[in-house]
Order: sequence, then C-alpha cells, then structure tokens
Amino acid sequence: MGILLFSYIFPLLLLLFLFLSNMSSKTAVFEPRMVKRPPFTVEVSGSPQVPGETIPRRNANFPSKLISQPVEGIDTIFDFVKYAASKFGNQNAVGSRTLLKKHHETKKVKKMVNGELQHVDKSWTYFELSGYKYLSYKEYETQVLQIGAGFRKLGLNAPDRVHMFASTSAHWLSVAHGAMSQSMAIVTAYDTLGEEGLRHSLLATKAKAIFLEPHLLKTLISTLKDAKSIEFIIHNTDSEQEIRQEDLDVLKASHDHLTVISFEELRQLGESNPVPATPPKPEDLACIMYTSGSAGTPKGVELKHSNVVAAGTPPISRNL
Repeated sequence: MGILLFSYIFPLLLLLFLFLSNMSSKTAVFEPRMVKRPPFTVEVSGSPQVPGETIPRRNANFPSKLISQPVEGIDTIFDFVKYAASKFGNQNAVGSRTLLKKHHETKKVKKMVNGELQHVDKSWTYFELSGYKYLSYKEYETQVLQIGAGFRKLGLNAPDRVHMFASTSAHWLSVAHGAMSQSMAIVTAYDTLGEEGLRHSLLATKAKAIFLEPHLLKTLISTLKDAKSIEFIIHNTDSEQEIRQEDLDVLKASHDHLTVISFEELRQLGESNPVPATPPKPEDLACIMYTSGSAGTPKGVELKHSNVVAAGTPPISRNL
C-alpha cells in the first residue's frame, strides 16, 4: 500500500519540488554524484522487535520524530505558493512552450508483409514548438489567485471539487493551485483514462467543474448523461490540440445548460472579479487521485494537505 500510495502522490510532490527549486534551467547541470555519506536511514529508537519484521527506519537527519513540514508556516499546498512568491519573487517559476506548427512527412520504412520484406509508406508528425515563456513566482501567485477568483465568480466554493482530466502542464498546475486557494479539492485522473473510468471518477466525486485537454471533450460528452454534477468545462489553451467545433456543437445540442470556457477566459474572469483567497486547513481534503484503471475499476485515494506537505518535506526542506 505504501508503494502504491507513493506512486499516486509522486507527480504532485515532483511538481512542488520543481516549483520550489531555485535554479535556472539554462545553467543547471545535473551530474550523478554522492553528496552525503551513509548512513541515510537509522532504526527508530525504542521500537519493539516484531517476529518476521524489521525495525522501522527513519531519515538519519530526523531520527527522533517524523517531520511534518519543511519550514514553519507551510502547512498546506497553497502555503507553498505563497512562500515561494515571497522568497523567490521575480525569479523564473514555471515555463511553457506553445505549438507553432505541425509538420507531416511520409517516409519509406521496411516491413514484413506475408513473410516478404517490403518498403511501405509511414506517416510521421513533428511538432514545432516556441521557446519557453516564463512566469515569475510573483506572477504565478497572481495567476493562481485569479484562477481561484474565477472559480468563485462561476459560483464554486468549498467543498466543491474540480476534476483534472488533462496532461500535466503549467496550466494544469495553475488550475490545481487555483482551486486550492479557495479550499476546493481537485480530482486527478489520467488523461488516458477511458470513458468508463472517467464516468466512475465523476460519479464518485461529484465534481462540479472539469479541466481537460480539448481532444478529450468527446470522451467527456459520453459520460455526461450520468455525470449530472458537472456544470462547468474548462479547456486547456496550451495544449498541442485545439478544441473541435464539431465536439462543441454536439455538447451544446445535448447539454446546453453547461458552461464551456477556456483557461484564459477563466483567468480573465478572476482578474475582473478579484476576491481574497480562502486558504485551506492542513486537515482539509487536497486531492483525490485516481489510478489508471489498468487492473479494473479506477480507485481514488484521498490526500489531505497535511499528507502531501509531510510526504514532500525531507527533499523540499533542503531547498528552502
């Protein structure tokens, strides 16, 4: 269970770690080397010996107790955003690239056909991307607050939930942090999750809003007959795909009560209608993370803010 749970929270911890790591991507050089000498873990003093089990171990830097926060004042995921903005200010925080053009090319490749080696045509698609555009830590905090205010203007409040059905990106992270700035939990599902898996996660969590990649709108439409809690659909605008008009037409024809807006429209809505943040508490629900569903019905794991902060404390604390 420990390994399984770690596999769920690792992507979120990695995003937090990268977000708080104060280094330039242009100058950083990563080389494998040992920076500390063992022992890296030690036995927990006073633990009883249980037959067939080993003595529990802890990080050698914190042998006396479990550390639940990297520094005083960081108790929730939203606290990370505020702390980073105050400490790193105008330094680069998150960067992203946009799709400029798709290049299509057909090449001859070798392939066995009926036991005979033949040269056949194969199509290839290449993506031409822009250079990285960065937001500073302060700009990122502002964007997060705008996204949160945008949700509030739409009528969402805690304990409403925001479903995340998209690839991890700068916008994904902004929507997640924006929801949390208003004490709303997110629901994360693999963007490869099929129709049945998505339907299950929507019904179980009763999310009112969903953030998705444009090309996944068709998958969502198939679930809306059952997932009646969804009221708002926010589509990503830094995706490699564009939203298809035919999908929008089908959605409007069958579910005209739904509101469909882009990430940028949600941000602008919050910019025009600012409201103070409603910070979450450490014991509030932060995220429901769903498995891929490859071994059956996807399973949701509930994580409190305190869980994520505590799990990420040892590696992150060395960078603060």
